[in-house]
Amino acid sequence: DSLVLDRFDRVLIGPAERLGQPLPVTGIDALRSAHAAALVDWPGQGRFVTAVGRDGSDGGGGSAGLSVLARQPEAQAFAAADTVRQRLLSIGLLATLAFVAISVWIADRVARPVRALAAEAARVARGQAPDFGSLAPRRDDEVAELARQLQLLHAELDRRLLEQQRASERYEALFHSAPVAIYFTDGQTLQLANAACLQLFRATDLAQLQGRTSMALFHPDDRPLLAQRQQLMRDWKPSDPVPPMLAHRVLRLDGSVARVESTGLPLVLGALRGVQVVLRDVTDEHRARSLLAEREAQLSQTSQMARVGGWQFDLRTQVSTWTDEMARIYEVPPETRPGRRLALSYFHGADRARLEQAVERALR
Repeated sequence: DSLVLDRFDRVLIGPAERLGQPLPVTGIDALRSAHAAALVDWPGQGRFVTAVGRDGSDGGGGSAGLSVLARQPEAQAFAAADTVRQRLLSIGLLATLAFVAISVWIADRVARPVRALAAEAARVARGQAPDFGSLAPRRDDEVAELARQLQLLHAELDRRLLEQQRASERYEALFHSAPVAIYFTDGQTLQLANAACLQLFRATDLAQLQGRTSMALFHPDDRPLLAQRQQLMRDWKPSDPVPPMLAHRVLRLDGSVARVESTGLPLVLGALRGVQVVLRDVTDEHRARSLLAEREAQLSQTSQMARVGGWQFDLRTQVSTWTDEMARIYEVPPETRPGRRLALSYFHGADRARLEQAVERALR
């Protein structure tokens, strides 16, 4: 639609019913000054793209002062744009769907080998042998490199686990077959003991010793020695020398007492951390030494009472040794250690020659 307006903005040329009538909209002057079209609400008619131009564009106005108003319904004015917009929306929607489809395909392509790696890792978690290597030949990218490295890592872990298992088996075999008594304590109570340890404490099975403290196994009079040893274990470092053997007594389950020499070292055994204690039963040795000392004392006393002395010669060291009674007979200090020739020099005449011959025969 187009209208011609007079200087008072009344319709000069247009529909018959509007001739001489002012326009039913406001803001005509603003449109005229803007030199641009705008959407305007026409009462009862709808929205129109509206523009106004005066016959004098410099603002001074022509001799007639006329203006031309042109309008077009909004739907008609933007029909082409709406069509383009609809097409753009359709194209955009299709492009979005295509992008989503391609993204899903790419994501699946990328995630598929990762899922395969995860599946092989799950097999490892279940204790099954994985096959990371089978993923690598089909690809030549970062995923293949990751699969190869995981395969190498798994092989190295298998090797180390096998070594650890063999070491554990060797330790267990040595532990249980050792001829000396061994037990393992977690720092508080006994947890493991070998057969020799059960025999030492007169136990028929491990349950009889398990849970007992080291303090309970020691003889009450020797428990201060254990307290010192425990403090040494707390301060011990791998670079320190092995603690010396400790001589003490232990209480057997039947109430009897055994004499032992023991030593201990901190040890990590799987999930257990504590001290491994090795004990050597010296009860018979101590009894034998006591008996020998008693016999030697009796022999010395008998020799003294009978005025009988003796001497011996060590072929390896070439050293002669006298008994105390021998030294008293010859009236020399008890600590005298004469050589063989000096010892024979105390004999005289035929007795000395006869004794020298006897000694030579004995030496041969």
